[in-house]
Amino acid sequence: MARKDAVCDSRINPVENNLSRWASHVFGLVAICLLSGGIGFSNAQSTNNTFLVNKKFVNQTGVPNTQVNSLAPNQTAYLEFNLFSAQAPANGNLLVNFIDNMPPGLLVDTSFAPLMTDGAGVVGGSGCSAGSGSITTTATSVTVTNVTLPNPSSTGPDCRVVIRVKPDPAAIPSTQSNVTNSVPSSQTSATGVGGPYQSDPFSATVLVYQPTEPTVSKSFQFPNIGEGAGSQLTITIRNNSTTYPLTGVNLTDALPVGLLPLASPIPTAVGCGSGAIAISGQNVSLSNGTVAVGELVLSRSPCRAVLQVPIPIPFRQTDLSLLRG
Repeated sequence: MARKDAVCDSRINPVENNLSRWASHVFGLVAICLLSGGIGFSNAQSTNNTFLVNKKFVNQTGVPNTQVNSLAPNQTAYLEFNLFSAQAPANGNLLVNFIDNMPPGLLVDTSFAPLMTDGAGVVGGSGCSAGSGSITTTATSVTVTNVTLPNPSSTGPDCRVVIRVKPDPAAIPSTQSNVTNSVPSSQTSATGVGGPYQSDPFSATVLVYQPTEPTVSKSFQFPNIGEGAGSQLTITIRNNSTTYPLTGVNLTDALPVGLLPLASPIPTAVGCGSGAIAISGQNVSLSNGTVAVGELVLSRSPCRAVLQVPIPIPFRQTDLSLLRG
């Protein structure tokens, strides 16, 4: 099929009319003669008016979802590939292939099994299936081989391929960096009647942050206590990032010999998300905590682990300030 120039033509045939469907989904336009770029997508104009791939970073595997524009350390997002076909219904399905190599700063989360869904987010729906093909991932790439892209649907992408990605902050040159994930036409193909076809190049960009080290401090409520008395120990974790919360926070504090944490009253946590505080022997620990972003640089939301510390009988008097650290 001959490629149309960037002019409006009332004689566009039914197959070429599918381009309007692509543009309506990707860029929110009702009628269009030339596909143009939008936030989170590449500037994609199909080189053959038959096969097109776009992609974006999103917050979940299902539909509808929200575009993700930044990734903090330990955060994940989903990379969604939208596959479009303008094949005439009588010409049947396309078999799609492409390879996407992750740029420095971005890694594939290989613990997540890739999904293929229809435009509504139904896994295997509407004929969207890996079938005898495959979707394979490594830490640095995703390879789609001979997956089935069925006849065009009336709205939305015909099929979606979804993988999970995570940041690689050590690979970016500064505290934050825009990472662009691009796929050239040469790494795409679709076979079917009239083919093979290639998609135009496509890309998506996400801002990756390097980790900002938190600070930890400890203090006793009463620095000097007598025999059999107790004091309250407060451990404060401060998030020094002004941009993102700290997640997956773990901390273990081993109290020195002579101090014994009490299991009762139960240790409490303030501003630590769903993190759990536990006591085991001389150790007090926080597991999988979340420390929110502070509104002011010098007034960050603290995460406090509070427990009671009694002094055993052998100690007549103890200066607890000597035990800080």
